[in-house]
Amino acid sequence: MNISEVSEKLNISKHTLRYYEELGIIPPVERNEKGIRIYSEEDCKWVRVSQCMKKSGMSLKSIKRYVKLCSMGNKTKEKRLKLLIKEKEKLEEVIEAMNEGLELLKKKIKLYQSDEEYSAHYKTK
Repeated sequence: MNISEVSEKLNISKHTLRYYEELGIIPPVERNEKGIRIYSEEDCKWVRVSQCMKKSGMSLKSIKRYVKLCSMGNKTKEKRLKLLIKEKEKLEEVIEAMNEGLELLKKKIKLYQSDEEYSAHYKTK
């Protein structure tokens, strides 16, 4: 697949695909004799993994580190595992904080939707 096809298929801009490759967020993509990128299914998997990691809040620096460790083979398995565990723990903290915020918003919405007078909840004793 060429970059336009991958861009459309994975809903990611061509600019971002080039940028990710340049940074090492995805492994280098093969090029044809004209220098045009030709993406394999394996390349597309790396793009999906990178998109997912990015959406989870993982920094580009951490994603790059993970990709580099993967390229070094099985000898980096423990380092990859540690990196992923650390990122998972950070994400769980964010999710917990977001859930607390969500619960507060639900309570406030319920309060405003109730028949009770809003100001009654803020009277000082």
